[in-house]
Amino acid sequence: MAIEEDTESCGSRPVVLVQSPQGNSSRHHKQKLEAYNEVLSRIQDLNCEEANLLGFDDQLWLHFNRLPSRYALDVNVERAEDVLTHKRLLQLAEDPVNRPAFDVRVVQVYPVANGNSVDSVHSDSSMTEDAQSSFNNGSRLTIHPPPTFGSSPNLEALAVQANKNHVEDGASAMSVAPYFPPPMHEITFSTIDKPKLLNQLTLLLSEIGLNIREAHAFSTVDGFSLDVFVVDGWQYEETEELKSALEKEILKSKEQYWSKEHLDCAAGGHNQRRLENFSNCVEIPTDGTDVWEIDTRQLEIGNKVGSGSFGDLYKGTYFSQEVAIKILKPERVNTEMLREFSQEVYILRKVRHKNVVQFIGACTQPPNLCIVTEFMSRGSVYDFLHKQRGAFKLPSLLKVSIDVSKGMNYLHQNNIIHRDLKTANLLMDENEVVKVADFGVARVQTQSGVMTAETGTYRWMAPEVIEHKAYDHKADVFSFGIVLWELLTGELPYSHLTPLQAAVGVVQKGIRPTIPKNTYPRLTELLERCWQQDAAQRPDFSEITEILQHIADEDYGLEEIQKVVGLQLFIASLVFVTLNTSYSTSQPISKSLAEIDLPYITTEITTTSSPFALSLAKHLNSIGAKMYGAFWCSHCLEQKQMFGREAAKLLDYVECFPDGYKKGTKMIKACTDAKIEGFPMWVINGEVLSGEQELSELAQASGFMYNEFSQPT
Repeated sequence: MAIEEDTESCGSRPVVLVQSPQGNSSRHHKQKLEAYNEVLSRIQDLNCEEANLLGFDDQLWLHFNRLPSRYALDVNVERAEDVLTHKRLLQLAEDPVNRPAFDVRVVQVYPVANGNSVDSVHSDSSMTEDAQSSFNNGSRLTIHPPPTFGSSPNLEALAVQANKNHVEDGASAMSVAPYFPPPMHEITFSTIDKPKLLNQLTLLLSEIGLNIREAHAFSTVDGFSLDVFVVDGWQYEETEELKSALEKEILKSKEQYWSKEHLDCAAGGHNQRRLENFSNCVEIPTDGTDVWEIDTRQLEIGNKVGSGSFGDLYKGTYFSQEVAIKILKPERVNTEMLREFSQEVYILRKVRHKNVVQFIGACTQPPNLCIVTEFMSRGSVYDFLHKQRGAFKLPSLLKVSIDVSKGMNYLHQNNIIHRDLKTANLLMDENEVVKVADFGVARVQTQSGVMTAETGTYRWMAPEVIEHKAYDHKADVFSFGIVLWELLTGELPYSHLTPLQAAVGVVQKGIRPTIPKNTYPRLTELLERCWQQDAAQRPDFSEITEILQHIADEDYGLEEIQKVVGLQLFIASLVFVTLNTSYSTSQPISKSLAEIDLPYITTEITTTSSPFALSLAKHLNSIGAKMYGAFWCSHCLEQKQMFGREAAKLLDYVECFPDGYKKGTKMIKACTDAKIEGFPMWVINGEVLSGEQELSELAQASGFMYNEFSQPT
């Protein structure tokens, strides 16, 4: 039996050597990337449903990256579907109920002659015909796919010997039909990685009479195993009976090897040993000046609301307060996880800010390691954008951005670099206040002001971090720029690239996400400053907060939009066309559709206006609203050839208008494109601009409450 146990150590995120990569590590990394790209391309060509899911390419890369380089180097990329099977098994193994997760399939190994596999028989028409003839005559000799990891010399030797024996048994080599070696079975297991696991699996296989001809054992960076065995000894080609036999044998041995009690006991002892070095990772005060150790008797754990590789997130209560409880999986605890756990506790206990998730406490007694924070009922900004397909209009975008900027400014003032700022780590509470979360990889900045070592997520990562250069708090500013772009567009950064391709492009080619053309100019300028290649040219968060606040407060900003969103252009159509209301202005109305500045709205209201319209007009006067409108005048009505062009101009404004007006402008464009005679009166008399929905939206947007007992005089 040939055993290839790969114990290569590798980080949880890929390392990009951008400048003159040298040595085996860079060569292996390139080969891993090539294997990943080939597998991704083949999966997409197979039109697998999974490949169409959002972020599938990222998930596939994470699969390759959680396994050692040997996996990518040895896997048969032509069997891309096998990679999906491995990915699925690792996911299943995250649930203790499914452990060990396994899969069985029939494989066939072909002998090698003169350095060339007899697999080339497929290209020989006469051989193929003979094989087909044997199949049609009821022969058991059929052709199956090769093993996932190719054929090692010992398997090929078996095939050669079988072929030799077959020829020797016949009259002559020429008279013998092409021989296909008997099929074998490939059995793949995934479970928690632990001592003597390989021995347990081999014993399990031998108990049902299987002979292990080859094995490939891989350990993931997050504590799971992927073990692939090529076996013979099962007399049938089918797999269902073999699966049943495996399930029965697993049930017999599960109590000994995979029971929850066994895992908890082992993990508890493991945690205890690791926690002896807890203070060596990060010093957490225990002098009683600040009490953060959780009284588990007062902690009630409710429903699970999320799950990750290293832990599960639950909703619960602590002294009747609604909280989020992040519980580390005991069987996954290792030195690195303990370091990140203690680092997060150390940082969270120091911070108190309305835009940083509030730390309640932690439990550091094994095996129940957990962190308790306030519960953020609206979830992450990432889920809102990419899973719920939500969107932020300008007022909300500015509010979220300011929340994040204030939280990050507070962290930087306390010398804390987040290092993994992205929308997945921004959480919203029930009041839509956004808070910065997840400090597992955050660090307290050194006295020198610079740090090294790669961390974070490639799509949001600063170029100096990708290159493993020294970096400081300005790395967070770069990530914020990507977050701001994400809020603006609702898209995943560099969605057309793999994470690694994006990283190389950011460093070597200076690529950045494309800013939409209609973006507010000062927002565009801020984005470009945040993701400057030279970190020194990026603003700090105090300046960013000031810029965002200024954008929110100016004429096109948050206050006006909150009060009179819809006045721009909408008020012209609503008042002049629908409500038969006129306004006095020092500026003459243009003979063509144009922007007219009406500093104050005065009231020359016609007798046909309703009491509601009169009150609303008075309210708009009282807030001194400015409006930038496009007016339909008699000259426009006479020059019908202008309608299509001017209607298109109207549509440029639509994004910031109420839904009712959006519907109206679309109808206007449809009418003008069709050159419907007398269309303005049709719009006035029709349902589209009847004014009911538009008035209601305008009143709500401007904070107007109508009281029929206090009508204007």
